[in-house]
Amino acid sequence: MLFAFYGELTGDAASKNRDTQYYQQQPYMVKGFWRHRTWCEGNERHENSFYITDIQTLG
Repeated sequence: MLFAFYGELTGDAASKNRDTQYYQQQPYMVKGFWRHRTWCEGNERHENSFYITDIQTLG
């Protein structure tokens, strides 16, 4: 199964990969974790975030 989504490298991972060129048409394998949070500001809101901890090209 293939999924497409937007993700970001943060913290030290972003610093280490700052000069790396990533291409939109290139498939990548990523490792990371999901975080979900719910909060209320009058209405109940939800946030789903995926934090990338490792990224490698496929092929």
